Amino acid sequence: MPEEIIDLGEAERIAERYVRGRIKNARTLTVEAAKLSAIGDLTIYEVEGRVTFGGGIFSKAEERLFKVQVSTKDGKVVGYSV
Repeated sequence: MPEEIIDLGEAERIAERYVRGRIKNARTLTVEAAKLSAIGDLTIYEVEGRVTFGGGIFSKAEERLFKVQVSTKDGKVVGYSV
């Protein structure tokens, strides 16, 4: 695998910002796992976790799993699911 340019901590921060940008009313966000992986020639960090959002006086908060793929080369998000 090629040498990484961004480190794991930076990839986690990028993933957190990305998920918070997608889910505007996110309350808590927890990274549960992060690993180095490859998709063809592209080396990525796969960051997985949980996000809790919504909730209030009349509604219950909802929790979802997320997965964000961050390129090690330039820190761009190349894939995600929430």
